[in-house]
This record gives sequence, C-alpha cells and structure tokens, in this order.
Amino acid sequence: MRRKAETGFVNPHTTDETGSISRHKDMEQWRFLWKRWDSAAAGLGDEDGEYTMRRHAWESPMFSGPLFTDKLEDICRAMLPIIEPIAQLPESDPDIFHSALIRIETGMSAYPEWMNLEKIGCVFGMLTTQCILKWLWLTSDSAAHLIDRLNCLQASLHIVHLNRQGALRFMDMLPESYQQSIFSAIQSQENDPAWENRLHQANSVWQEIYLELARKFDIDLYHENCIRLIPMDWMYGIPPLKNLIETCRWKEAENICHQIIDSRAKQENETVSWDIETVLLASSIKRCVSRGADDPISKILKELHNIAQKTGMVHCQQIIEFQQFTYRNPFDWNGVNRLVRKIGKLPLSDLLNAWKQHIVYAAIGYQPEILKLASDCWIHWLIDAGMDDAKGKEWFSEKMQAWLHYILNHFKTFVEQAQAFFVLTRDLAEITDIRNRCPRMVDIAAASIIGDKAHHRCRREWLQKMNGAEHLPLVMECWTKHAPKMVPNPAVAVSADYKSHIQWLAVVQEINPAAFKKLLDQWRFEHSRRRRLWDAIESGIKM
Repeated sequence: MRRKAETGFVNPHTTDETGSISRHKDMEQWRFLWKRWDSAAAGLGDEDGEYTMRRHAWESPMFSGPLFTDKLEDICRAMLPIIEPIAQLPESDPDIFHSALIRIETGMSAYPEWMNLEKIGCVFGMLTTQCILKWLWLTSDSAAHLIDRLNCLQASLHIVHLNRQGALRFMDMLPESYQQSIFSAIQSQENDPAWENRLHQANSVWQEIYLELARKFDIDLYHENCIRLIPMDWMYGIPPLKNLIETCRWKEAENICHQIIDSRAKQENETVSWDIETVLLASSIKRCVSRGADDPISKILKELHNIAQKTGMVHCQQIIEFQQFTYRNPFDWNGVNRLVRKIGKLPLSDLLNAWKQHIVYAAIGYQPEILKLASDCWIHWLIDAGMDDAKGKEWFSEKMQAWLHYILNHFKTFVEQAQAFFVLTRDLAEITDIRNRCPRMVDIAAASIIGDKAHHRCRREWLQKMNGAEHLPLVMECWTKHAPKMVPNPAVAVSADYKSHIQWLAVVQEINPAAFKKLLDQWRFEHSRRRRLWDAIESGIKM
C-alpha cells in the first residue's frame, strides 16, 4: 500500500500530459542515479581499490569509509527530492534499498579479514540515511510495518549503519500523527528483550528516535530515559537537570549534577570515580576545548553552587567554589592562594593536596602511578612555602638545599628526578643570567622536559619570591658532575643518529671542559671507526 494520501502528490494514474512527462523525467533520473549507486558499490571489496588508502607506500591499506559514503551522499542529494513521486508508481520496488544495502554489506565483507571492517564499521551520511528511511516509510502500510522493516534491515547489516542525526531529521519531517503512531508502537514493545537491547544500546538509531519522540509526547518518560543514559553520555543529563531546577527539586538536581560530572570524568579515564570533596575535577577532565563560563561543565558547577546556596550547605559551597576556580584556572597559583586564605585550609584539605599533586604532575609529566610521592618535589615545597606563612623562604631553602645535595651525591636519584631538575633549571634561566653563561645547558634542559611547558608563569614568579636564585650554584654543581654521565653511549645509537650525543657533548664542553676532553679521548679509542660520529662532532662542536 503506497502512502499517497499523506504526501500531497498528484495521483500517478492521472492522464494529465504534464504529469506524465514529469514522471517520465523522474524515472529517467531515478534509473541514472541507481546506475551511479551500483557503480559506486561495485568498487567495494578490493583491498587495492578506490576506497582504500595508505599513509605510506610500505604500509598495509586501510578502508576509508568517507571515500565511499561521500559518493553515496552526492547521489542521494539528487535522489531525495524525487523519492516521493517515484514511490507512488506501481512499478517501483519496495525493497530496492534493502537489496542495495545487502549488496554493499556483501562488498565490504569481501575485504581481507585483517582490515577488521565489522569492528570499525561504516556509517552512512545524513542524506543517504534520509533516502533509505523515506523510501521505507513511503512503501510501508503502517507505522508498525515501517518499524518491522527497519528492524529487519538493521538485523541484516553488521558493517554499515544508519546515521543517527539523519534518522532524527527524517523522523522530524514525518506528520505528527505518524510520529505518535511510531512512539506508541515502540512503547507497546519496550519491555520485549529485543527492544530493550535496541533502546539501551550505545549509538542505536532507535535510542535516539525514541528519546526524541518521548520529548515530544511524554516529557516525563524523556527525562527518565535521559537520566538512565547519563553513564553512556554525560550530555544526556542536561535536559533533566534543567527540569529539576525549574521545579525546585534541589536534592535530585544535585544528584544529577554529580552523575553528569562523574560521567564526563569517566569519559577520559574509566577508573576515575569523581568525588567532589577529594578528587580535583581539573585533573580528572584534562582535555577540554574551553574552560570559560560557557563550558558545559563550568555551567554544571555553577548550578551545583547555586543549589548549595539555596539549600544552605556552606561547606559544600566552599568545596564547589574551589572546584570551580581550579577547573577554570588550574595554574593560577595566586588565585588559588587567595581562595584558600579566604575559605581556610581545613575545609579544603583533601582538594588542596589534590591540586598540588596536579600541578606537580603537569609540570614534570609524571602520572600518579609513576611518581608515588608528589610531596617529594621542589614544586610542592614551593607551593607550601608560599601558602604557609609559618614556612616561607627559610623552610623552602632548607628543603631545596637538602634535595640538591642529595642528588649531587647520588646519580641514580638524579636520573630518577631529572624532570623536576630540568624544570628547575629552565625556571632559573628566567630569573638569573644562567642562559647567557650556559645557553646549551638551558636549551637541553628545556628540550628534555616532558611535562606541560606552557603553564609556568606563577611557578617562576613564586620561585623568585622564595629567593630561588640562591640555589643556582648548587644546581650548577649537579650539572657539572652529572652531565658527562648523561651523554649517550655512541654504541647504542639508532641508525647512526648522533644528534642527542652531540647535544649532550656540547653541554659538557660548556660547563665541564675537563670532562669533555676526557670523553673525546675515550671515544677516539673506543669509537674511532664511527665515521658518522666524528663527522657529527666536527660539524656540531666548536673545538
């Protein structure tokens, strides 16, 4: 049964001459577009064909879904406007798209198994998805029939998938009464195990369709389902949160805020469970395009703060205020210090320690499982000295001197804590004249830092306030003693690449000429036949 009554198109059986000419043109274009479709699909399955690519000539080919789906999108751009009149014709094939998709699936299955296409998958574009769904709708007897056909189609496809946004756009263009029928048909089956899987599966087209229809026809069910999906995608929590705030259900809104932020944190690290009082959000959510006032998580924290104010939870307000500030300005030491002095250290004890660890890990590039004691680092002492008036410059100086003396006499510890030492050297270069005297040493220290090299302004400012320059002589002693041992052995050079060897050798020449001469004499004896080594020394070292 064709969907003629709802489309508003002219009856295809009319004898009107203009209508016949128009239908003839549409059919000619339809056949032409299907030839293009079949031609595009014919190229599938060839590992050296048009839909595979290599980054380098020696690499194995990889299937590129966009190369194929973009072709179909171009075809469907022309196909979409004529689908409706074509579907009305008695000779049109109701299963034409189903058959075409099975051929595509078969073509993709012909690629070598090591390409792993079933796992990678291929998602159609929005226009292709709309063409497929619109054809199914126009050639179905009812909403239930459409649903059954779509489920049958999806069950037969394991590599190619419909576009979720394309499906939503198609659904939105259907008559509202038809949308209601689809919604009712799904509701009547939602307790069926097969439907539970469809509605709860990640990236399911039906999940998105059902949510959108629930938003239109049953807003309470929509919010209920959004809350259920928060662990899958934290953005689902936004609509129910707005509703709870508008209806002044503060306790429930607070719980949703926590779920949203916990889900966002787990998006980056599945082992992280966010606790507002002990886990610093800035360290849990590291990759963020923007952390300004318009950032979604910043808005959630603001709502959480407003809820705490309305419910009179003073301690919670303080905790959230610290989380808010450090999330948006994690490397603003001065701002954090002002906030801690305003609120007090006791309410923020766990979070303050977490923030200090975050600063240390960011600076030296170590993760918590690698550096067990972040407090055993000069950056941590610097923060403590600046925030605790009972410690200050004298305490910081004692800690620094003890550490530098220890690594001066223990090369193994120097290597283990080299990152912290390199960061210190680079910072001292900004507050002393050491760069002018030892530029190569400063350069290699900067190049060797694996941590975040961008957020250093406050650290250097505080180092200067704590008389950090007074430690330069001892830092230079460490460089003078240990730099010769840091020069790589030419015997372990990869592909005769001696760049790192020459860089460190130049540092030794700069700060310890006697050790430099000793190294060269040793190399002349042990590595005299390494022509590329001596060519590199000749071009990179000023003798």
